[in-house]
Amino acid sequence: LSHYSDFLFKLEQSLDEVAIELRNKLIEIAKQPLKAIMKGDTAIGMTVEHALNIVANSSQKPDYKGIELKSGRVTNNRKNLFAQVPNWEISKLKGSGDIVDKYGYERNGDLKLYCTLSATSVNSQGLKLVVDLENDIVNEVHIDDGLVASWEGKMLRKCLINKHKETFWINAEVDLINENEFFSLKDFTHTKNPRVHQLLPLIQQGVVTIDHLIKRKNTTGSAREKGPLFKIKPQALDMLFPEPVLYSLVKV
Repeated sequence: LSHYSDFLFKLEQSLDEVAIELRNKLIEIAKQPLKAIMKGDTAIGMTVEHALNIVANSSQKPDYKGIELKSGRVTNNRKNLFAQVPNWEISKLKGSGDIVDKYGYERNGDLKLYCTLSATSVNSQGLKLVVDLENDIVNEVHIDDGLVASWEGKMLRKCLINKHKETFWINAEVDLINENEFFSLKDFTHTKNPRVHQLLPLIQQGVVTIDHLIKRKNTTGSAREKGPLFKIKPQALDMLFPEPVLYSLVKV
């Protein structure tokens, strides 16, 4: 068997019918670069879903018959796990607008708070995470002001299992041709059944972090947040998912 045929044989043994169906479709669309259908951070994911004839929607459910698709560049950048706002009822501040008003900065006429929260360091806005394992809570705190916002562990574990019961993490190389982006699919990592009770310890260790992406238009408009986004270092997927498997989409 060739390397490619051998990989297909092993894949047949490890994936169920839906996963094999999705893998076959990825192999087909990976035969040639995909022209981007849009620009921005979500361009690769949207282009891959378009090529797979998946209708874009705002649902939190997995993308393809129960399988979540996460597409990104071939980099060591953190991978998105899910988006989840704090539980405002138990938080000191009661909305993203309150947070950006207190800790944001003016940029290009807008009030913004684009920053990463980690449990192992304080960011430039004086914010960090504190994980209370005993009470099963993740707190965002300010070094001077104390508590800012809080997430319940049970809510975060529910987000993780709902979003990543089974996931294909797709890597693509990006080429710019005549000012158009083209995505060449290279491989994907297959994960299933996350170790949900490892989530809070991994946040505590700084392996999983949170990104705020809050903007108040013209400093006075309504505040909008594209998250908060919970992210994981790509080399740490095996700490959250048992036995992730990497499969090539390129014939060799």
